Amino acid sequence: MTQGRPLKEAGFFETADDVAATSRSAAPEWASSAVRYLEQGQVFLASPGWEDDLLDEQAGPIAQFALRTDGEWIWPNSLAYYVTNYHVELPAEFLDRMAAHDWVAPELDQDVVDEVCRRHRDQQGFEDAAPVDF
Repeated sequence: MTQGRPLKEAGFFETADDVAATSRSAAPEWASSAVRYLEQGQVFLASPGWEDDLLDEQAGPIAQFALRTDGEWIWPNSLAYYVTNYHVELPAEFLDRMAAHDWVAPELDQDVVDEVCRRHRDQQGFEDAAPVDF
């Protein structure tokens, strides 16, 4: 993990147009390897909620909402679904990182995961929560 640098992001789609803009008609040669890497990324934030397919309302829930990381990049759990089903493009720099790791996401120590959480929180502008008295 590169200390001090912002975490790099991939696959944070907000609308159907966002997905469609990066979709391709056929799977690129790296797709299955990238999907495996994406699914192996360390979950560092999870919710009991589910994400729906932004392009197909009839598809229903596609992935539990979670964020994954390899220590340098972060992506939503649903990104593997979009690569598989819509052949969305990934940033070349992210693909280079995956290839450099032989398409296997690195195992991260807890201190690295904690640092990713802190950096993500800071990038999003979240402040530490104040203690709550009951």
